[in-house]
Amino acid sequence: MDSVRPQRSIKAILFDADGVIQTTDPPFLDKLAAMFPAGHSGVEEAVEELSALEMSALTGARDYAGDLGELLRLRRSPMAVEDALRSLNLVKVEHGILGAVAEIRRSGILCCLASNQQPHRAKYMSETLGYRDLFDAEFYSCHLGVAKPDGAYFERILSALGLDADRVLFLDDHQANVEAAQVVGLHASVFVIEHGVDNRSAMRELLSRYGIHVSAPEG
Repeated sequence: MDSVRPQRSIKAILFDADGVIQTTDPPFLDKLAAMFPAGHSGVEEAVEELSALEMSALTGARDYAGDLGELLRLRRSPMAVEDALRSLNLVKVEHGILGAVAEIRRSGILCCLASNQQPHRAKYMSETLGYRDLFDAEFYSCHLGVAKPDGAYFERILSALGLDADRVLFLDDHQANVEAAQVVGLHASVFVIEHGVDNRSAMRELLSRYGIHVSAPEG
């Protein structure tokens, strides 16, 4: 974890989505149970197959909806592809973290979303959840054509922002992605939202190490 305060001030923060500002809702295994009832496909096998579909679509190279529909057909799922997409899109937003994001933006620091997503979920997050209005910019892997932990992912974001790597802080719940960002030259740290804790306070504490101060919520 990068815990040294940078000598040059941070100009932009990149927030991963899943695990940092949102979690799956309902839990992923519950979604799979509805899509693949007992007798049609084992949960473990379904996890592997869905993960493979998503990985192949993260750079926008595959038609995720088409591939998902084919998987549902082959596994004799009772769920229509539109319903499966809707279920897989649903998340629980961590409003405390988004409150911190709003406070950071008011201080003049750019706040951007940096997430590996397939196109359908990216659209849902941007438009339905309103992330396009809550962040200064959104960087989805399916739009960039490359996914974390590939260093090119971060290089394309830096190019779009017009910032040097040491002016950018990246937060992600996966160590491999954090290390990849550090190789490119970004400041980076692991951050994971947890159930039953004050995640906003945890975020404030982490950001303070980089000279970024977020006000505590009133009341």
